[in-house]
Amino acid sequence: MKKRMYLKLKTLCLLILFFTVNTYAQLESEPNNYFNTADAFTLTSSLNIQGAIDVNGDADYYAITVSQPGVLKIDINNVPAIVDMDVTLYNTAQNVVSNRDADNGANPSSIVYSICTPNTYYIRLFDDGNNESSADLYDLIITYNTTDTYECNNSFLTATPISLGQNVSGQIGSFGDADYYVVTVPSAGVFEIDVSFVPSNIDMDVVLYNTGQNVIINRDADNGSPVNINQLVCTAGTYYIRLWDDGNDEYNPNAYNLIVNFDTSDIYECNNQFIDASPIPLGQNISAQIRSVGDNDYYEITAPSAGVFEIDVTFVPSNIDMDVVLYDAGQNIIINQDADNGNPVHFDQFVCTAGTYYLRLRDDVNDESNPNLYNLLVNFDNSDPNECNYNFSTAASIDICDSTQGAINTVGNADYYTFLGVANETIQIQFSNIPGNIQPRLRIYDNLQTQLTVQTGTTGQTLTYDFTPTYSGQYYISLEENGNNASNAALYTLTLTSDACILPACTTKPQVTAETGDVYINNACYGTIMTAPNGDCFRVQVKDDGSLVTRPVVCPQ
Repeated sequence: MKKRMYLKLKTLCLLILFFTVNTYAQLESEPNNYFNTADAFTLTSSLNIQGAIDVNGDADYYAITVSQPGVLKIDINNVPAIVDMDVTLYNTAQNVVSNRDADNGANPSSIVYSICTPNTYYIRLFDDGNNESSADLYDLIITYNTTDTYECNNSFLTATPISLGQNVSGQIGSFGDADYYVVTVPSAGVFEIDVSFVPSNIDMDVVLYNTGQNVIINRDADNGSPVNINQLVCTAGTYYIRLWDDGNDEYNPNAYNLIVNFDTSDIYECNNQFIDASPIPLGQNISAQIRSVGDNDYYEITAPSAGVFEIDVTFVPSNIDMDVVLYDAGQNIIINQDADNGNPVHFDQFVCTAGTYYLRLRDDVNDESNPNLYNLLVNFDNSDPNECNYNFSTAASIDICDSTQGAINTVGNADYYTFLGVANETIQIQFSNIPGNIQPRLRIYDNLQTQLTVQTGTTGQTLTYDFTPTYSGQYYISLEENGNNASNAALYTLTLTSDACILPACTTKPQVTAETGDVYINNACYGTIMTAPNGDCFRVQVKDDGSLVTRPVVCPQ
């Protein structure tokens, strides 16, 4: 409490100095040494008050009333050199909410405080040691910023509802200010969150939360740089966005801009894992997106039989290194292909089992996204009747005097066949109807799978080779592209013939009759297949001179 003897002196000094200070400043009114005697002001935008710590132990109290939420900023200038100015802000209940001080006439740093409940707040100024004074006037400058219409939104509970596509101007207006917004989405889709016009001293930190207030994604940028988030969500409903300064130690009255859009153009989302794979039909063009960083698109496809998947991914955005994986029903990788910088991906892959398969598409290193659509087309070719005959154990059977068809329909594909040869009976093996990009290569193996010969033909031309077995029994043939770097879905023809082949044209059906104990087979133009006691089958033919020709064949089913 001041002594009364100083009151007249202080009043005289103030009157003398009144005409030397800014004319807009208001002067303190003594006594104002406690809450109940505080100088009272109603604050709408700003106040400039001048006063003095003019006796030891003097304390100046001010009561500031505000009528709406806003940001209160308190600055002290022109502090006399001997005063260690201490500034305290109290709430309505007279509890301390902020304090600043400075020594030896320095101006204390600003108090910036966000007020969410309009009411009366108190400011106290005094010498920090309560042992110095000066008749020189200090300047108390109080400003109140109410331009952030979304305050107070400092928590989930007080989050401001905003609409999709709405431009929001908000402020990190005080130390520790956090701006929460709540937005509702109608379906699965991708949040497009853009924060721009960030003040240069703000390291903007942006967090997207789900309905349960759990973090989905967090992005930040330094020194006023913008923040952009594209994030897939799989559930319609309420989401939260929080913006604040990353270190929580800066503020700025200038506004940032927030806009939240929601992209639902990828109708196959959410398909980010096997269990959520989108079923797609064969032969249908699929348009979808790698829309957010880390997005994985899984599709489920069904093979009706053994055959070849023909997979094409086109219109890939230029920043996407498209990575495509084909999985079997057990979710094991069958093949993986990728291409950089927006290039298309194409591959053909044979599968030997009808049923469910999966495709996964994503950016190769999972660090890029793009709103533009890629195109996926999956076809299935089962025109090769002998797939899958890609090794000795799966070799397809062919009889001498027969032909079959197949295709080198995947790069590196080799088709295996097995036949029964007769010792010293020359067999002509013909590989015809070769597609124009295929250079044929023929290999022959014995029953121990030891290679006996390899023959290479001319690209796109028929390859013929005469082979004479050295024993009667099983042999193998493999047909492939010579460089193992080309494929073609067009069918080739494989034919085996020999001099023993008597294949007249069948004009009538064979007839079987029994006369006096004999079995009479008429019009058996291809021969008669008979089974030996050990279960092997042989084709028996009668030549014009009456001699018999027998050749081993695969027993009919």
